[in-house]
Amino acid sequence: MANARYTGRLGFTLIEVMVAVTLLVVGVLAVASTSALITRMIGEGAAYGRAAAVGRGILESILPNGCAGEARGDTTVGAVRVDWRVTRGAVASEVVAVVTIPAAARRPDSLHTARVCPE
Repeated sequence: MANARYTGRLGFTLIEVMVAVTLLVVGVLAVASTSALITRMIGEGAAYGRAAAVGRGILESILPNGCAGEARGDTTVGAVRVDWRVTRGAVASEVVAVVTIPAAARRPDSLHTARVCPE
């Protein structure tokens, strides 16, 4: 029995290894592209949060005095631009703030919000 040859198959063929490596590479690339997308979305969410906070701050600073008459203005806080206006209506005044944030390789995004000031 010491001289008996072992005829069982050991290991993998070259084709099996190549298919396994290809599947592994496709999976790793899918995970990498997904993580890049998630990172970009988190960054955009933070930018929208900052823009909303700046817009809310501008509205809250205008509301105590701004409802008395018509006015308009603009300001820039960091990279966030805010254009605001107060228009007087028959029943109420409207305070509008348009917040524009820069976006990488895209058009700027705007957040439009308004409050009505009772007379």
